[in-house]
Amino acid sequence: MSAHKMCSVVKVDVIIAVHNAQETIEETVKSAMHQEIPDNLLTSLSNVKFDVVVCCYNDASTDKSIEMLYTLKEEYANNAALHHDESKLIMNTTLLVGTAAKGTSSRGAGYARNQA
Repeated sequence: MSAHKMCSVVKVDVIIAVHNAQETIEETVKSAMHQEIPDNLLTSLSNVKFDVVVCCYNDASTDKSIEMLYTLKEEYANNAALHHDESKLIMNTTLLVGTAAKGTSSRGAGYARNQA
C-alpha cells in the first residue's frame, strides 16, 4: 500500500488598483508576479501548492497604464509557473487585467478593488 501525501491548495488574490500609474505599474506587477517561498519554509510547505492571481483594474487612467498592463499580461500569458528554480516551483501565478469603460471618470481605489 503506497502512502499518498495530500496536497493543499492555497488560493491568493493580489488586487492592484491602477490609476495613472505608468511610472510604477511594471515594477509593481513584476514584484507581485515573482513572489517566492523563502528557503526556510520550503520543507514545511512541501505539500502546499499556491495558486496566485494578480488582478489589476485600471480605473480610467489617462496615461499609458492600460497599454503597459496589456503588454505585461501578454508577457506572462504562457508563464503559469514563472521560471522559479525547481525547488521553488510550487506557485502557479496568473495575471488578470480589467479596465473601466472609455469615457468614464475615476471612481477611486475602493471601486477598483471591487471590480478586480
